[in-house]
Amino acid sequence: MADIKLEDIGFASCEPTGALVNKVYYAPLDYFEEIPTPKDLCGDSANAAKTLDELATIATPFKFKTGKGFHPITTVTETGEVTSTQIGERNRRLFENTLPVTVGGSSAKILGFARYIKNQNLIVLFQEFDSGNMRVLGSQRMPAWCEAQEHKIEATAEGNNSLVTTFKDKSKYPAPIYSSDVVLFPDAP
Repeated sequence: MADIKLEDIGFASCEPTGALVNKVYYAPLDYFEEIPTPKDLCGDSANAAKTLDELATIATPFKFKTGKGFHPITTVTETGEVTSTQIGERNRRLFENTLPVTVGGSSAKILGFARYIKNQNLIVLFQEFDSGNMRVLGSQRMPAWCEAQEHKIEATAEGNNSLVTTFKDKSKYPAPIYSSDVVLFPDAP
């Protein structure tokens, strides 16, 4: 196991808040040449973590194939949330990271997105509102996927008209922090 420097933990903020920024980014797995991960917990390799931060941070940028990048999804404000739940049996535990997001409307583009995304292997980025941390779902070995989708148009005129897409992954860690640049697909807004 890596020699990790243990530290006091806790969040010191006078105004801690929840929420995610209303933009999520996704890219199919085949857009990438290289997908870095947080440093290793086990082993004494050159990639072994030395701090708790390194166990949950991706500092190296994603490397895309030429002409590729992330596509943005504009979501309804205060509808996205992330949950990182420990799963598995003792000594074989992972985290299951879940991110449901809501996109308003029923345009052909939104419905086409729902059809396209349903069976894709993905890398998904989202940003925390308070800290500004960009977080990641998916990796080279265990990409994120679309777990569920529901498009709904309610009966009342003031009712819901939206697509809820739930992205999910399984990983050795909660959705890690990505501290490098977000490269957008060349024609992305």
